[in-house]
Amino acid sequence: MAGCEYVAYCGQLSGMSFRQARQRAHEILDLVGMGQERYRSVDTYSTGMRQRVKLAQALVHDPEVIFLDEPTNGLDPSGREHILRLIGSLWHDLGISVVISSHLLQDIERICDRVIIIAHGRLLEHDSIEALKNRHRRIVELAPAAETERFQAVLVEAGLKVERRSNGRLRVESASDSIEWVLELMRTHQLPPAEVVSNPNALHELFVQALATDHGSKP
Repeated sequence: MAGCEYVAYCGQLSGMSFRQARQRAHEILDLVGMGQERYRSVDTYSTGMRQRVKLAQALVHDPEVIFLDEPTNGLDPSGREHILRLIGSLWHDLGISVVISSHLLQDIERICDRVIIIAHGRLLEHDSIEALKNRHRRIVELAPAAETERFQAVLVEAGLKVERRSNGRLRVESASDSIEWVLELMRTHQLPPAEVVSNPNALHELFVQALATDHGSKP
């Protein structure tokens, strides 16, 4: 079947008339960024195109909630960006709740409001993204544009624990929820500009910690 035929067929399976399903299929295929490819046979699609058409068939009948399993799998960077923006807009623009299962935690952190961590059939964590991140120890990563050694020396002199990462970033444990202290140090010591990331990989570390705790609690 061609992509548009497949999505229209899924609409009919949900109780839509042929005319309604065909019209809605083209609207949704536009939404997910499928152009003339919609007229090609689905078995000729790339992995990324199949991900888009699968999302379209899930949306064609205007559901109240959809479940997505690894929705960005196989997508190139531009395709991944498009799908993430689209998924993030489903609730705000269309009122559709989305449940995502994914091992790409940076995607979850970016577009989800709440997180559920399950292992071995047990619920380990269930909270908002913000609440989970606030329980994480305060970490800041800095990527100085230049003078990394002097940057590190200033941080150490300020009494901070600094770790030099293999990618050249400086990982610092902070006693504050704000990054204002970083900016103040940079101004005082006339340090070069730097990218400042608060609580990087917080969700990943919380996930690993939850699994470790669960494993340690087993008899």
